[in-house]
Amino acid sequence: MISQLMKLIWNRRKRNVMTSLGIFISFLVLFLVLTIVVKTVGNYFKDQGYNTDKVWFITFNWKEADFAEIKETLVQINLMIESDAQIENYSYARTYIYSPWVISATNLEYNDKGLSCHIAWSDREMAKVLSVPLSDGRWFSEADIPDTEYESIVVSQMLVDDFFADGEGVGKVLERGDERYRIIGVIPEFRNASRFSDSRRIFFRQTFHTAEDFTDFRESMGQRILLKIPDKLNAAGEMALLKKLNRIAPAWTFDVRPLNALKNQATMVTLLLPGILGIVSIFMLVNVGLGLFGVIWYQTERRKSEVGLRRALGAPVKKVYQQIIGEAMILTTFSILWGILFAIQFPLLQVFPAVEISTYSQALLLAIAIIYGITFLCALYPSKQAINIEPAEALHYE
Repeated sequence: MISQLMKLIWNRRKRNVMTSLGIFISFLVLFLVLTIVVKTVGNYFKDQGYNTDKVWFITFNWKEADFAEIKETLVQINLMIESDAQIENYSYARTYIYSPWVISATNLEYNDKGLSCHIAWSDREMAKVLSVPLSDGRWFSEADIPDTEYESIVVSQMLVDDFFADGEGVGKVLERGDERYRIIGVIPEFRNASRFSDSRRIFFRQTFHTAEDFTDFRESMGQRILLKIPDKLNAAGEMALLKKLNRIAPAWTFDVRPLNALKNQATMVTLLLPGILGIVSIFMLVNVGLGLFGVIWYQTERRKSEVGLRRALGAPVKKVYQQIIGEAMILTTFSILWGILFAIQFPLLQVFPAVEISTYSQALLLAIAIIYGITFLCALYPSKQAINIEPAEALHYE
């Protein structure tokens, strides 16, 4: 029966060319969208590389203050933070957490191999405040003062895997122009954009922790002070902290919030592209589904006499179902086969290097299942209408 259905579809190929083309394009678009969706959902279940629970942040704007005033004010803020019993630890962090729109990248080299890597800045306390684990080596310490030859950095495991064949990073030296960086520690992961964002090759450079270490106020633009507060800080505690800051620097503008408050905003930004592509894909699938439904309906209506004759000759209802739905499935199969040929080029040509083959495979299987599901639903109602036709009525149909 399958071979007969294939012959029927092939004989009507000119009439079905536009429908097949629509299915083919929809399949490819759906495959690409599902690749992004599968990748994004998979990212959510990965370790983010740090813990923002019980972490608050302070941002400040010193407006037109001069260098001496900024430094003195930061000294006073440090003293206030260190004297506050509810604050366990704090960190000057130029690394933006939950900020997918902030990107700072550069090219690092090792033995003539160059890769783009994201730059982050950290002081000696950030790993403690954010509970950043180390898979090898150590975090920054007071001994890591830049010398004339090397600057100490902490890197992500992804950077180590991409640069070094032996998987060992500690002690290796990376270069950027005339600058040389020595790796002192490796962290498993650090995705600062959101839970849904991709992993990045990232390396941390050391910045100041106290105002005494502060040497260039331009390095503090956009600075955040992260606060580790073990006990829950209510609205009254937040206002009390804000009042202390305003007493120290009345002319400055401060913002005090829990770091997790930025999570939802960052998630929306990260999911914006998959969401837009998903909506476009849904509209395209609806249009293709309506077109396919119309084609099947039209062909079924034209073949009432054929269906009636088969029923009159004793063909069971199941066989009629199988014929109409089978023709639609085979038509879809031809389009999907062409779509698969194009889809497998993406992993082979590494169009998206960050996407794993397993992600492509899952997206491909989901796309096939969805297209077949739409085809089945589109063919179900016309086939049901066809079997409800009385043989005598169908045989008189002109």
